[in-house]
Amino acid sequence: MNEYLKLDLLTLAQLSQDAGKPIDDALYLKSLHKADQDGLLFECRKQGLLQGYFTLRKLDESTWFIPMFVVHPQYRNKVVLTSLFTQLARFIRKNSVQNLFSNVFRNNTLSVNFHQRLGFVITRENELEYEFQLTINEKVNTQWKHLEKDR
Repeated sequence: MNEYLKLDLLTLAQLSQDAGKPIDDALYLKSLHKADQDGLLFECRKQGLLQGYFTLRKLDESTWFIPMFVVHPQYRNKVVLTSLFTQLARFIRKNSVQNLFSNVFRNNTLSVNFHQRLGFVITRENELEYEFQLTINEKVNTQWKHLEKDR
């Protein structure tokens, strides 16, 4: 789990510090362990090297939360994102997910823009962060259809 934490610290430590909510290593590790135990830790590796990962947490039967979605800055490319989104699309289909939620610090403009490009909308906000929601509808299913093919 330390490998995941190391990636979190590389990509999020300064953003979290600047937002006034420094990363709590123990809390992150606990969350990662829980996601792993529940089968809700998804990753992309090449030659054993962790390039990116995401975790999920169930809110109710059709609603899920994405606590973490992290990609190493050197691997923010189509191959890694396609791998991660293929896993997410399969999970959505298999589990009849209707809504995805995610929280993003306001100062993380890269992630804010990424969420908006994917069709997430802001449902709540405060001085530190946005809550985003993606409703899995026909438009999203059409946009992600190519990811559902078996690879």
